[in-house]
Amino acid sequence: MNDYREVWETNKENREVSILETQFNKNISNEIPILDYRPLFYRFMVNSQLKHWNRDGFNFLLKKIYELEESLGKERFLRTLLNNFNLFTSMYEQLKDIEERINLMELFNGNEELRVKLFAVGIYNDLLNTAYSNGLKLIIKFYGEINNKNQDQKTLTPQIEYLKKRNYNIITDVSDSDIRNAISHGGIIYNGNSLKFQFTQGNISGNKEVSTYQFKTDIKEIFDIASSMCLSWIYYLQNNISFIDLHNSQYLSEESKIFIDRISLSTLLFECKRINSVVPLSNKDSRQYNLEFTHNNLSITERLYLGIESATKFVIQKKLQPGDYIHVSFESPKTVSSFFTIPTEHFINYSMGAINIEEIVDLNKKEMLMGEVNDENRSEIEDKFRSYLDINNEEYSIIEIEDISLEDVKRYSAVLIRNKKSTKFQLKEMIKKAIEHIISIENYGFTSHKVKHGDMPADIVYLTVYNQELRRRKKRELSPENDNFICYVQYDKNKKFPIRNNLVDPYLKKNREGNFEFNWNPNYKHQ
Repeated sequence: MNDYREVWETNKENREVSILETQFNKNISNEIPILDYRPLFYRFMVNSQLKHWNRDGFNFLLKKIYELEESLGKERFLRTLLNNFNLFTSMYEQLKDIEERINLMELFNGNEELRVKLFAVGIYNDLLNTAYSNGLKLIIKFYGEINNKNQDQKTLTPQIEYLKKRNYNIITDVSDSDIRNAISHGGIIYNGNSLKFQFTQGNISGNKEVSTYQFKTDIKEIFDIASSMCLSWIYYLQNNISFIDLHNSQYLSEESKIFIDRISLSTLLFECKRINSVVPLSNKDSRQYNLEFTHNNLSITERLYLGIESATKFVIQKKLQPGDYIHVSFESPKTVSSFFTIPTEHFINYSMGAINIEEIVDLNKKEMLMGEVNDENRSEIEDKFRSYLDINNEEYSIIEIEDISLEDVKRYSAVLIRNKKSTKFQLKEMIKKAIEHIISIENYGFTSHKVKHGDMPADIVYLTVYNQELRRRKKRELSPENDNFICYVQYDKNKKFPIRNNLVDPYLKKNREGNFEFNWNPNYKHQ
């Protein structure tokens, strides 16, 4: 029987498989990666930053890997690799995180000085001290095994020096020690399109100035070398150990086993991001296993198919028994968060052919929330970064304006801060004026789900009113005991006032005036 992932990739991801095969053959060898390793290889062929992995670095390190294997013998080499597998998995995950930050940096449209302040310096430092450093640590582990002596180096500079002495220059020469020194000790001066790094070597102080363009280029060169290190290990693994052997290895840490479980549940575009477990509050004699997936805007039917197949595979692999639960959640740009929670016995029965997917869905409808794909033509990037600016004048400030619209109702929530003393009558007029301002704001909708949007007036506004703009949690509570809380107000053009706060409403004084509902703090003294 074919693995459901192979069937899925053949029928639903055939274009992506073709891309992988073409790129893999062109860049590495004539071998096509086996099913379990495909999701890992795919990231290095299509992701915007990972696909630029350094070819020379890859070939160099792969050669070094086989030299180390020859020195130790294959069995001892594999044991060392598996004992330190967490360094590889950390490197892989950290590269993906850094990649997201580089992508955000490239989307930023501010000036160059602000770009390097907000993004580049932090990325440079974190890249070196996470993914890149873990790549070096993993190599050093094998020299420790060869020498029968711990060779670990605690910090980055000794790691680089250790491998430089062993002719790893193509990997170790990509970062500048003076710049690393300056960043570590806060010695950076920003100057428009350049950065000046102030560093010390022993008792001697020095300066080094580089352009922001060169600094961003340096980041990408380090990233490409780190990517090539990671990819070389994936290539070695797929040629030398199966996922079944990885699953059954006694040398892997629990963290590494979870990583293997995640990859074994992933396809090229349907990625398992997280696996964990909790004891449900409603049933403390059972355990709930949570599987979190990202996907490329799959339909509800497709999500249910892959979710149930993945959960079944997980239950069988882990030999779970009836009485526990599997919670599967789905995230994608063009759908709201979706999930289902199903008892393990249904997956066990499905694996035995005693029940089908439609019957599982029918039995568990009450424990499912599955949103439709938003088919609007939208820009995910614009939607991610869109915000509504604060409104300030002498009387009040309107902050935290948020679009909370539904498919057929345009709604806003916001916070109003009173900027000057006022009577209760004056405060009401101030609130009404502020809400009229909010009503007129154009909203733009969301990538993940359809809502009413455009330049039409808002149907509902939910406004919380405070005396001062305070960040402390207790000063933000909608409670009669909070002397900073004045009231919350709901405007509704239809006078139905659907938004309720059942925890605090009984303790507040409610009154309605036309389209406005005021919920006053009974202890607030108007002045």
